[in-house]
This record gives sequence, C-alpha cells and structure tokens, in this order.
Amino acid sequence: RHARDSGALDGLPRALTYRAGVHLLSGEFTAAEQLIEEAYSITAATGHKSPVRYHSVLLAAWRGDAATAAKLIGSASADGIARGEGRLRNLTGYALAVLHNGLAHYDEAYAAA
Repeated sequence: RHARDSGALDGLPRALTYRAGVHLLSGEFTAAEQLIEEAYSITAATGHKSPVRYHSVLLAAWRGDAATAAKLIGSASADGIARGEGRLRNLTGYALAVLHNGLAHYDEAYAAA
C-alpha cells in the first residue's frame, strides 16, 4: 500500500508477484491472479518491459488449465532459452509436473519432475 500511495512503482510489480506466489501456494487462485494482473498493468503503464509471467505459468498449471498452461509453458521456455535464463527450464518442468499430476497423468508428471 505504501508503494502505491507514494508513487514508488519500481519495486511494486516484483512485490505483487511474490505475494501472488504466496496466494498461489495457498490455493487462493483468484487473489493470485488479481495481483499478477496488477503487476503487469503497472509495468505496462510505466513503459517497462514485462518479464516472463512466471506466476501466470504456475497459476495455469495449478488450475489444471491445460491449454493455457501449454501455451504459457511453451512461450516461457522459448523466452528463457533466448534470454539465457536456465531457471525457466526448472520452472517449466515444475509447472508441467503440477499440471500433469493434477490431471492424473502421473507418468507425464513424473517425467516432467
């Protein structure tokens, strides 16, 4: 709230996405989604390039939204390769494991993990 009130928006998107991660792991998907969208609205409004939507990838996986998760996982993976971010490989593997486990595709979940 302090960052919003004072106009200190530089660190706010990062803080919002970290908080979204807490809501995500608590099963509070709507709250997580709202914080993620607020973070990306701020980055767009301030002219910053939005980072890969790490938490959006995980949100789609935890929700079991196979179509959205596949699209986001594919784009995150490609972006990570292009930017040299190895951590995205771990993130996308984790997201695939969560998605497949939730859809009862246990062999695929095991392979992704």
